[in-house]
Amino acid sequence: MKRYELHSHTNFSDGKSSIEEMISRARELNSAIAITDHFIGDEFGINKILYGNMSSLARFLKRREKFSKIFDDVIFGIEITRVNPSKISEIARTAKKRDFIVLVHGETSGDKVPAGTNTAALNCEYVDILAHPGHLSEENALKAKENKIFIEITAREIHKPENPEIAKICKKFNLEMVIDTDAHSAGELIDYEKAKDTGLNAGLSEDDVRQTNENAKKIFKKFI
Repeated sequence: MKRYELHSHTNFSDGKSSIEEMISRARELNSAIAITDHFIGDEFGINKILYGNMSSLARFLKRREKFSKIFDDVIFGIEITRVNPSKISEIARTAKKRDFIVLVHGETSGDKVPAGTNTAALNCEYVDILAHPGHLSEENALKAKENKIFIEITAREIHKPENPEIAKICKKFNLEMVIDTDAHSAGELIDYEKAKDTGLNAGLSEDDVRQTNENAKKIFKKFI
């Protein structure tokens, strides 16, 4: 079965593999892929931003133009990471103007981000996916449902222990989920069967896992 991966990083930010290597490996695995390199800030504002200068953004946009012409199964976006939660909406809105898929790095215990990130992300109409959220309150779950924001079940080892809790609350409130790798190298990308294992280990059924892939496909098709 063809898989849709919506969370990956290249050596444009903190990944180890080139975009060519990521796309090549995804194709070997019968997977479409979203390249979502980091947009990084800090708790006090956007002082350390990957796309903070026009030359970096211009290079990223040129990469998108080049590879989108060559490959049908690649899209581009950003993962908003460690920014002041009050800035998330502004950043996400700007990214949407450039037709980026928008992920927000959630409040996983494995990699700290400012408190309030989950709430800010789930209150933002421009966010597509809350990545590895760590914990979702019932209030936030209802907001995710209201704003049609997808919740990530992750294959990344550092964040996987929190998957069962996330899956449970998503099922309770009938939230839409996706399964992603958060891959930082081509070797961390996975095929559908390994994604299924991630979902089953989180407490999802096989039907649930298939639905996560359909959800990812639905998101992916919006950006091609």
